[in-house]
Amino acid sequence: MQRQTLLCLALLGWGSALSPVAPISPVLMLTPSSDSAMLLGGVQDHQWRGAKALAPKRLGDKTYRALNLAGFSRRVVLGAAPKPDEPCPDTTFLPVKSGGEPKEFEVLTTAQYNLQPRPVVPLPNSSPVYREIVRSELQRRGLSQGNINITRLLKADLDGNGTTEIIIEANWFKDLSGGLFPPPVGNPNEYSLLLLRSVQAGKAMTTVLGEHLAPKTPWNPDSSVPMPMANLYKVAGLADLNGDGRMEIVRYDAYYEGAGFSVLEWTPAGGAKVRLDAGCGV
Repeated sequence: MQRQTLLCLALLGWGSALSPVAPISPVLMLTPSSDSAMLLGGVQDHQWRGAKALAPKRLGDKTYRALNLAGFSRRVVLGAAPKPDEPCPDTTFLPVKSGGEPKEFEVLTTAQYNLQPRPVVPLPNSSPVYREIVRSELQRRGLSQGNINITRLLKADLDGNGTTEIIIEANWFKDLSGGLFPPPVGNPNEYSLLLLRSVQAGKAMTTVLGEHLAPKTPWNPDSSVPMPMANLYKVAGLADLNGDGRMEIVRYDAYYEGAGFSVLEWTPAGGAKVRLDAGCGV
């Protein structure tokens, strides 16, 4: 009789006679001035779940917590997801029903735990220490004439071990559409770098979260060489999305006809690993 009862509870969506199966907390991203949020996936019992594990019909008409890089900012209501369509039939978008369009990147979730358990502190982009780090990284890649342009510098203890990490976002393009899309083909000396600086065993280490360097010579469209598309990488969020006390890095990446997001889980031992991602482009 007990076995039959447990089976019935399982069929009703209960993991045991004592506790229900935890719901999936969706994770979505809003781009500055966007009127719809992109679904990346979700979290269930601290475990990552891909976007296919969520039913789009159940995501609309709900209130989400919106988190920017400075912390919790507001609440947003998303409407029902439209039917998938070209050019991105495998990506789910939900329209912003109330709350307005964001001025900056925002992470949306229904999770109720502390999304930023430790402060995220912006540092001056003009810091000579980090400008020299960018210069060194560019020179190491053979780009000695690159314009040192740090666009965002953030300090945070990502893993809660008492030691702070630094996120360095640097890029330079002659033409950066809306600040979010690079040109189709980068010109010589153009680049995009997204780096993480950490201290491990008393030694400063650099983890590359995203990188692009334009060809050293202009691309000739009449040649047989494939078009070397330019890519832009930016930090779009720092948040503990799975409730384990460690903050993940949300990376924005774009080319001239598309963009996407990746949730990166970083540890000193394992480096950065993609846990959720989605995108849309031609």
